Order: sequence, then structure tokens, then C-alpha cells
Amino acid sequence: MFWKKTKQGAGSKTMVEILPGPVPIEELIAQHMVQDLKKDPGKVARFSSVVRQRESDKPRFDFRVFDADEAAGKGLEVENYNSFEGHLELVIYHGWFDKSTREVHFRP
Repeated sequence: MFWKKTKQGAGSKTMVEILPGPVPIEELIAQHMVQDLKKDPGKVARFSSVVRQRESDKPRFDFRVFDADEAAGKGLEVENYNSFEGHLELVIYHGWFDKSTREVHFRP
């Protein structure tokens, strides 16, 4: 399936990483959107997000924020972070966050 990411493991074994599906925005991201980006809390609460943990930097996660209704209206079934490949116009915000340091960085 397209939502599984295949990696080569030790001893030439193939490992499959399953990425999490869409969820309400991580509280840390929502707080930064409201406080730093001055976004309307009501709108932020309606958004969803998908994340993937960074392999090389375990406490950090990449995220993509989107409007689930808009994605569905465009015919995109969001399974996970990789669902937006080829549909980046539906991503409202993206960046990374670190749960241990509580850092959030939005990318342009």
C-alpha cells in the first residue's frame, strides 16, 4: 500500500513503517498558531494534522496542517503524512515540533 514506507533494516530485512493517520492538531502546534501566527482559535480548532517522526532526530516530528473538509471536497482521502505528495496546495501549514523541548517551527 502507498501509505507504508519501506526501509532496509539490519541484515537486509525489510521493515515497514506505518505512519499515523489524521488527528486534531497537536496542542503545541495549535498554541503556536494562535499565539505566534495570530490565527483565529475557532478556525484552528477545526483543522486536522498528520505527523511523521524523524528517523534521524527522534524527539522531532514533521507535521502538515490541513482542512479535512477542503481535502475531502477535492477528492483527497488523507491516510497519513504522505497523502499530500502531489497535493501540497491543500497543506495550510507545515513544519516540525519537538515534544521534549516544546519547540515548534513553521516552514514557509
